[in-house]
Amino acid sequence: LSIAEFPPAPIDYGGEARDWTRLIVRTLNNVLRGKQNNVIDVTLAVSATVTTISDARIAATTWPICIPTNTDAYAIPVPFLEDTARVNGSFILAHISDATTKTFKVVLVG
Repeated sequence: LSIAEFPPAPIDYGGEARDWTRLIVRTLNNVLRGKQNNVIDVTLAVSATVTTISDARIAATTWPICIPTNTDAYAIPVPFLEDTARVNGSFILAHISDATTKTFKVVLVG
C-alpha cells in the first residue's frame, strides 16, 4: 500500500493563533480540492480469491471504491467487499483467482 500524505489540521498548536488558523485553512482547502488522504494502492493477491486490505483509516463502516490501474485489472469484474469481514483497520476484497497481477486505486469512503 502506498499513501499520498497531506498534513492534518493540528488539534493543539503551541504557537500563534494566526499560524494555527493558517494550518487549519490549508487543510480545509486541500479537502475542498479533493485531497482527503483516502486513496490507497492495492495489488490483489495472485492465485487467491480474497485479498485483505489493512489500513489505520479503515473503519467498520468504510466502503471501498476500486478503480483498475493496469490491463489485467481492467479485464476482470471489479473486486467487491465481503461485508461480513469489515472491522476497524481492515476489510476483505473478494475477486477472481488467476496468475496475473492486478492493481487498483481504492478510495476509502466513510
